[in-house]
Amino acid sequence: MTGNTNLKYALFPNLDAARAAQVEVDAAIDGEVDLLENAADLAQDKLPLRHTMAGFGTIVGASVVAGLMLAAVAGVVMLGFDALPPSIPAPYWTLAIVVVLASLLGGLAGALSYSTRARDELRRLRTLLRFGNSVLLIETEQNLDALLRRRGAVQTGTLA
Repeated sequence: MTGNTNLKYALFPNLDAARAAQVEVDAAIDGEVDLLENAADLAQDKLPLRHTMAGFGTIVGASVVAGLMLAAVAGVVMLGFDALPPSIPAPYWTLAIVVVLASLLGGLAGALSYSTRARDELRRLRTLLRFGNSVLLIETEQNLDALLRRRGAVQTGTLA
């Protein structure tokens, strides 16, 4: 997909209306269209990673770990201990490499933890799917609200 695609959803009261809309939407756009019939289908893995909070988690994780690493080294240095032994060649470069590697691991941990968060909208859609409704997930830049409503969608919106 290109640049700023949105993950849109359309809630249908029955499966037949959703299937009819899926065919029409598939012909109208170049993106992906997924038809979900039950709550188990609407899992977190249906959302592309770029539509989750993984980017935010990466920044938070890397920042927290880098800050903690630098604070720990600064605390050891301020206490008067010889934090950087003289036997290490280029101790400041070594410290910089360790902080960068720790930040990468913190960023990975943050991305993983934030990418699996269930959003309130997903929880609500899962509940509605349990009552026999169907959901179309559409990845597109186009505004399809009028087409989806014409095909019987009772609600449309954007997940991310």
